[in-house]
Amino acid sequence: MAVSDNPTLSLCMIVKNEEHFLPKCLKSVKDVVDEIIIVDTGSEDKTVEIAESFGAKVYHHPWEGDFSKARNQSLQYATCDWIMVIDADEELDPNDKILLKNALKSDSYDVIFCAVLSSSPHGVSKNYSHRVFRKGKAHYEGIVHNQLVHNSAWLHTNIRIYHHGYNLTDEQMQAKFKRTSALLLKQLEEKPDNAFAYQNYIRILRVQHKYRKAVEFGTRAFKVCSETMNDLHFQMIANDTAYSLISLKQFDKAEVLIHKVLQKNPRNLDVVFAHALVLQGLHKYREAIEEFNRFIKLSREQKKNPQHTLVLIDSFDFDHRALGNISDCYYYLGEFENARTALEKAIDLRDDIPVYYTAFARLLLELDDPHNAKNLLVDYEKNKPLEPVFYEKWAGIALKYNGFGNPIDILKRGLDKFPNDVHIMNLVATQLVNKDQSQAVELWKRILLLQPHHQGAHVGIATISAVNNEKGNFVHHAEYIIRYSDDYQIMKKIAGSAIKFELFDLAIECYTKYLQYDPQNIDVLIDVATCYAKSGRYDVALTGYKNVLKLDPNNSRVLQNLQVLQNILEQLQSS
Repeated sequence: MAVSDNPTLSLCMIVKNEEHFLPKCLKSVKDVVDEIIIVDTGSEDKTVEIAESFGAKVYHHPWEGDFSKARNQSLQYATCDWIMVIDADEELDPNDKILLKNALKSDSYDVIFCAVLSSSPHGVSKNYSHRVFRKGKAHYEGIVHNQLVHNSAWLHTNIRIYHHGYNLTDEQMQAKFKRTSALLLKQLEEKPDNAFAYQNYIRILRVQHKYRKAVEFGTRAFKVCSETMNDLHFQMIANDTAYSLISLKQFDKAEVLIHKVLQKNPRNLDVVFAHALVLQGLHKYREAIEEFNRFIKLSREQKKNPQHTLVLIDSFDFDHRALGNISDCYYYLGEFENARTALEKAIDLRDDIPVYYTAFARLLLELDDPHNAKNLLVDYEKNKPLEPVFYEKWAGIALKYNGFGNPIDILKRGLDKFPNDVHIMNLVATQLVNKDQSQAVELWKRILLLQPHHQGAHVGIATISAVNNEKGNFVHHAEYIIRYSDDYQIMKKIAGSAIKFELFDLAIECYTKYLQYDPQNIDVLIDVATCYAKSGRYDVALTGYKNVLKLDPNNSRVLQNLQVLQNILEQLQSS
């Protein structure tokens, strides 16, 4: 192996308004790199001042909506043998600096892969990324989620880079999603079979809980990218699509997709975990327990002997979650002691997860220990970091078991702790519907000030407006729902209320969206045809009824409506 004596390293970065993260980032690398190159794309804060305080060479280029162009501009200024690329919201593990220095000394490869560990409110994910490469041997392509392009030999390492960019406020994350989504959609418009763009866009849809849209784009990707999709794209798109199907409780469809991945990649941690969730969703609890245990075994093997993979591992630190789900499976099997043992193991790994304590209280109730169950929740509320979900789960226990307080009071206490949490507000409003409609509406209006497109708030106000015959108010909120919601069950509910107000066009629009997901629902097809009939479009109604009879030839409701419709048509012809 040929060795270079003193290889030099340039750090190349692109930044904009990164005063929050940048000091920590540059501090982590300042004594391992020989120069710091920064391309600033328009900072208005102290970013440039901070960079210069670390001795960085700062170059100013206007942002042109193209990450690769900015990346490649930074590379042009580098003067060292090697280049390292990290973002402002990342930092190098101090214990791995010597590994990096040693890796630069070989001439047998030109690209070095590092392990990127991304933290978020949901845990830590892991992926391997080529972050170090010899000058002149690589460049970037792609306007967003830019990819390093090279034809060189590479080295796999476990040099760790920590990514903090997902620990942002909801507003910051939404702005980030909006910006990235726009660039990805532009890529897909320019190249409709861009599997990498599909992969990243579906991921954004999933993390925003836009599950139906994620499934729609995942299904489309498998159709239009059959020739451009490699195994990495397939695994990533399949995983996010399957997860979205699980979230929609479409477990059978998810299982079909998961089996396709596992046939080729039986050790894909995320997909093994998703398979266990599917089995749990299908109430196959014994099989689910077995699969969660397989996940834990594979996960521990991966940590003990890390294997290079380009697949993002979302479930890198999901061992505790697997144990929590095993506990749930045992709970539903009525094996409460086994459930308790699994949950204790989960808490040993992570003692800051609120739902583990609410689940523990539920177990204690089943084990005839209500006193300790309630004390557990009270103590947790006093002594542990709280999250809104803690109050949601506690209220759920109070609904089922006596002596645990009033669910509304518990939720309101949560709202006192988290006054802007729209989820708790929505739960309180939902609980108040049959007790104090005006207070429920006020809460939903408050939600809409914070999140103008909040589906639950619009549905709640629309439902109450329908009950109170407030037609104008109903229409206002129904139009929001039609525009922004992809929940087909809600579409069906709003359509029913629209018929009450004789808003047949609005009902038809809702039913049309519903039928995209349930195209052969006989009752809905009849209702659509009836809406056309009542709005005077008799020919369309007649066609609709006849189409229903092809599915259900003896449907008495359709036969009766057809008779009425034919009488109307005969009267029109005679007049």
